[in-house]
Amino acid sequence: TVRAGVVGASEADDFVFSNNIELDAYNSNDGRYDATNTSAIDVEVAGNLTFNNSITIDGDVTVGKHLQIDNNPTITGNASYGSVDPDPPDSYVDGWYNDNSSVGGLDDVDGLIDARTVTLRQSNDNDDAPISGGTLDGCDSTCTLSAGSYYLEEIDLTNGDRLELRPGDERIELVVNGTVNVTKATIALDGSSGRVNVYVNSERPGVKDVSVDGSTVTVPGNESDRLWWYVDKDGSGEFTGGNTVFHGVVFGPGTETEPGFDTVIRNSGEYYGALVADVNSLGQNMGLHYDRALRDAETVTASTTVPSVTFLVATSYVVEVESESD
Repeated sequence: TVRAGVVGASEADDFVFSNNIELDAYNSNDGRYDATNTSAIDVEVAGNLTFNNSITIDGDVTVGKHLQIDNNPTITGNASYGSVDPDPPDSYVDGWYNDNSSVGGLDDVDGLIDARTVTLRQSNDNDDAPISGGTLDGCDSTCTLSAGSYYLEEIDLTNGDRLELRPGDERIELVVNGTVNVTKATIALDGSSGRVNVYVNSERPGVKDVSVDGSTVTVPGNESDRLWWYVDKDGSGEFTGGNTVFHGVVFGPGTETEPGFDTVIRNSGEYYGALVADVNSLGQNMGLHYDRALRDAETVTASTTVPSVTFLVATSYVVEVESESD
């Protein structure tokens, strides 16, 4: 289950909400974002949380350590915390408030990614797909992956390239034993059903494991629970470009003491689903839209000895809002 739209699992990290970030929720089980969106969303952070501008959280806030309230934000629901400043926070919290918070941790999926890498390297459906030498072929027009299991050494889509994912009523299992680069390109999941699981096994020092720049990653009906990107907690990623639109779940949780997948989001863009990661920088004038359908989603679908992860992080940890000139 997913019990909040925003969850931060590590007590060692801070989480700052600032201005010009649109944070809301929708439910793709009931329809597209534009038909079901609402401002209602809960926030849950194991470490510290700071509100430093006049934003509104239309829901409950749970903070394991310290809640710092600056510049007249509004919490329409309840607030629980370890400590708070100012104390009491009655001027900012419409519901009840108390120093009685309890926030649990997460399990990482590093072992799951390693296991899927070994399995799909040995046995896959590459011979039936536009794949040669561990890379995709023909994406300068359109390349297509149908239901099946695939192994790649990298994904590199640029300048109008298009990858279509067509699982039908089944599933696509895709291991990328290297980096993912999507620059001014498109990844589109087609059809009304089926799921795609992408396992990124990179962790290369000084290199972004996942880079999405000025690109579109789409799922019909804004159904983010149909496209999952599993990433190592020690990896890193960057989402840039003012016209980036991203649907799906980037799933790289940390643990109670270790941060997750190191993620930076620069400039404006629209993100539908959830970012399960250590999101340490957010550009201004962007939208993060949590899909409440993820409350009922199956987090881990592959057979593995790794425990299933039972929380989702829409954004987590240290968030520094950049100026529009950056």
